[in-house]
Amino acid sequence: MIFRDNEHKEFYEAHKNIYTKTSELDYNLAALIYTLGIDVDCRKHYKSLFSEDEKIVCGLENLGEWVTASSLAIIRLAFDLFHDDPVVLTDNKDKQVDMFRKYSTANVFGTLAYHGLAQYGVQALKLRYGFE
Repeated sequence: MIFRDNEHKEFYEAHKNIYTKTSELDYNLAALIYTLGIDVDCRKHYKSLFSEDEKIVCGLENLGEWVTASSLAIIRLAFDLFHDDPVVLTDNKDKQVDMFRKYSTANVFGTLAYHGLAQYGVQALKLRYGFE
């Protein structure tokens, strides 16, 4: 498994105890934790993005000024791997189309590649689908 830096690895190791290898959810959680750990700001705001007790994502509507293009791509990938679908918070069809576009593989991985992070996105996919 590859990690961006020691802090990424330490974050993953510290949080991976919330999943077990006996359920389908473990791969979702492993991918979520790994992916959010890629970015220092996502690590700092982890508890506002994900509730370990309830095992739910909770941060899309409350993202603060700390979010950058790369951290937003990381959050979108993490949430998508956790839910298997983009999180849509509106009934407005135009906004849904825009949301799906933002969560598209091309958009997310294009942003990750631009910031030199695509290999970590691929690693997250491997975790999510059990190739690791």
